[in-house]
Amino acid sequence: MDNNLHHYKCGIDRKADKSEVDPVTTQIIRNSLNSAAEQMKRALCRTAMSPVIYEVLDFAGAIYDNHLRLLSQAPSLPLFMGTLNFCIEEAVKGVGGEKNLNEGDIIIYNSPYGTGSHPQDAALVAPVFFENELIAYT
Repeated sequence: MDNNLHHYKCGIDRKADKSEVDPVTTQIIRNSLNSAAEQMKRALCRTAMSPVIYEVLDFAGAIYDNHLRLLSQAPSLPLFMGTLNFCIEEAVKGVGGEKNLNEGDIIIYNSPYGTGSHPQDAALVAPVFFENELIAYT
């Protein structure tokens, strides 16, 4: 492997788990995650005071696992699809890393470099914990 190449963690090869996965359970989990992302989108549209949000849909709502792999994202502008992992990573770095995150925290992040766009953009990153273990980000 060439050491000069940068491999982002989303591109790491993973071997398939040999255990059997129930397709019904898989679809229930998939649809539940999609529903949660869609509910985040609808909540923002209902409470937005700007037509840029509720008509143009110039925002994104997504769920990522603790390794910054996309689990679900509600449809909005295509430029946001699958790109928020960089923003989450920079927001978490901005507070000193995962060790500084607690249940109930919300990071408000506004950096054109970290969000990958213009200065007016802001990101709200909420860590999700289960039994005191970080499992996801919204």
